[in-house]
Amino acid sequence: MVKWFLINNLGITTRLVPPYTEDNKKIDLLGLYMVVKRDGGHRIMTSNNTWVVVAKDIGFYYNDGELIRIAYAMYPDVREYYYKFKSVQEKPRAKDAMKKDVGPSTAIRARCRSDGDVPENHE
Repeated sequence: MVKWFLINNLGITTRLVPPYTEDNKKIDLLGLYMVVKRDGGHRIMTSNNTWVVVAKDIGFYYNDGELIRIAYAMYPDVREYYYKFKSVQEKPRAKDAMKKDVGPSTAIRARCRSDGDVPENHE
């Protein structure tokens, strides 16, 4: 899934998927993602400087902590950021589309009266 996402959504074809350590040990991206989510997410792991613990939790050495942090940032976190950014960008577009389709006063009147009834303050 990560490889598909990187290629199809971001156009990145140069990253090795899955990533490997210098001694050719494969980094399990799903396992990495699950441990980081369980422990509070990328921001918490970075601010608490606990990437060495994450490395140990997924079967690596403490000195692999920085490599694991970089692997997380380059693979699972980029996907998560992309979808969060995309959803934030779509909210204003949805609001603009709603405003163009039906003005607020029209929407209120349509919900307030049945066919044939005219509010007293309107013509």
